[in-house]
Amino acid sequence: ATLLTAHGLGTWETVIKFGGSAETLALIEEWKVPDFVSVVQGPFLLILFGIIVAAIRGRITMRDLITIVPFVIIGMNARRTVFPAVIVLLPWAALAVPAFRLAAAKGSEMLAKAAAVAVVALVALPMVVRPLGELDPERFPTPELVEAFEGDRQFNGSGEGGYLIYASWPEVPVFIDDRAELYPFQHFSEYHDILRGEYVEPFERWEVDVALTQREWTLTDVLLRDGWTIRAENETFLVLGRP
Repeated sequence: ATLLTAHGLGTWETVIKFGGSAETLALIEEWKVPDFVSVVQGPFLLILFGIIVAAIRGRITMRDLITIVPFVIIGMNARRTVFPAVIVLLPWAALAVPAFRLAAAKGSEMLAKAAAVAVVALVALPMVVRPLGELDPERFPTPELVEAFEGDRQFNGSGEGGYLIYASWPEVPVFIDDRAELYPFQHFSEYHDILRGEYVEPFERWEVDVALTQREWTLTDVLLRDGWTIRAENETFLVLGRP
């Protein structure tokens, strides 16, 4: 269907470039091999166990495998694909749980309604805690930081690049973002070298005068050691200017 649109051919060109960017994807955190030892992504293995148990109990058909097998492969492919795969596979994993029935009782309808309200409240809670449209300052630079970042040749992290394009491009050019199909492997490789503190030669070549960094980066410690000054900061980010 996308081939029928004005951007159809470009869409397929992007997909092809992305598929051929294996070296670059290996350098991007969200495209690395899933970390199933971690508490966050480890439950995916429980989903697989549930599917196996359900299959042993005869509750999964050959027709179900048409959906299950591709999404198992997708979920084991990269860190960012684990959760979409879980959403699809969870109903089949749930078939491993023995079926049970609740006896009809007075007030059961009211109890069901109360449970539904509780679920809706839990889903809506994040929206109440952080209003819609308000960005998390631990993940995105605040407007004050973006303003301090303007006016020079900049360096930024790949995670912040997309937001900076949205917030201030083209007035503020970005050094990199997380589009593997756009930047060559050499650029991503150099970017990771910079994060490790090897910044002098690339910053001279790119004429970088200001850098948006995170406190936990080795680069931040190296720049501060070398006399770069703090233009703006919060608990997560710093805007550093050349001395």
